[in-house]
Amino acid sequence: MKRLIYLMLLPFLFQGTLMAQNEGNIPTKYRDWYFAINDNLDSFRLVTKKFEDGTQKGGYMKVYYEKDSIVLFHAEYEVASGKTSDDYYFKDGKLFFVYSIITPSMGPMYDPTMPGLSPEENRYYFSEGKMTIWLDTRRARVDSTTEEYTIRADEVLYELSRLKSLLVGE
Repeated sequence: MKRLIYLMLLPFLFQGTLMAQNEGNIPTKYRDWYFAINDNLDSFRLVTKKFEDGTQKGGYMKVYYEKDSIVLFHAEYEVASGKTSDDYYFKDGKLFFVYSIITPSMGPMYDPTMPGLSPEENRYYFSEGKMTIWLDTRRARVDSTTEEYTIRADEVLYELSRLKSLLVGE
């Protein structure tokens, strides 16, 4: 019986090891910058804005500034297929990390009784304007030589540009 229990738990034991290996190569400076921003949110100037951009319900953004430089750009909006929440982190005016959560909906947005599906979380790391690491929803590193990686890098930067234009627009 004990052997059966050990065999059942074996895959879960390696899951943590794989996650650690995938996340283990992230430079510690990214984590330091991330925590420095989140630990000091109250010290930054905050600008909030609701926006409509053709999505069914629109959304809102919170932008945190240190002096005139953005340190955190948070956008949350709903579309017919669910809800998106993106956090863009900056150090010295340069994007270094994006944390994105997409929570799909099984039903129409107007039916709050419909359960959502499991959220999809992605983590994107940037250096000098280029995506250097993508950790998918399993926190597995996506191969940077694939077309999917290149397309996603362009999509992430495009979405940031689009959201920034909504901030300054209107």
